[in-house]
Amino acid sequence: MMQCRKEAKDASRRGDYVVANKLNLKGQMHEGNMERLNSRASEIIYKENNRGRMLGLIDLHGLYVREALERTAEAIEAALGRGDVEIKIIVGKGNRSRDAIAKLKPEVQAWLLRHNFPAKLDAPGGMFIVDLRGQIVDEHLHEIVYDQTSDDGCDEMF
Repeated sequence: MMQCRKEAKDASRRGDYVVANKLNLKGQMHEGNMERLNSRASEIIYKENNRGRMLGLIDLHGLYVREALERTAEAIEAALGRGDVEIKIIVGKGNRSRDAIAKLKPEVQAWLLRHNFPAKLDAPGGMFIVDLRGQIVDEHLHEIVYDQTSDDGCDEMF
């Protein structure tokens, strides 16, 4: 994908627009394949991590932030649909993340705050317990916005 784009840019600089266009299309095809494969990998990881888990408990280990937020929205929507009073979301503490900096925890926490879901961290600090009483599914639940630079390690009730 990156190679195609570089070669397309070089071809365009040379004035070879036909080749540049073909390379751009090839790069777009590679990008589509990459996204499809990443999505499939995410699905497999999520299913493996959650195989045999009880309803109302999800494990987001191994997912990228965007994928984790999408799964969080889906799980909360399903829990609300079942009438659950809480959902537990395992995010981990970031111990196995690059530089041991949590990626999922601060982003899931920020997402819960943006959508007004009261939650607290369990004692070890790797799982949110989200209170669903009185909550409804709103039309913005699946809007995924996040700041990858966030590193709020807050473990207070919010």
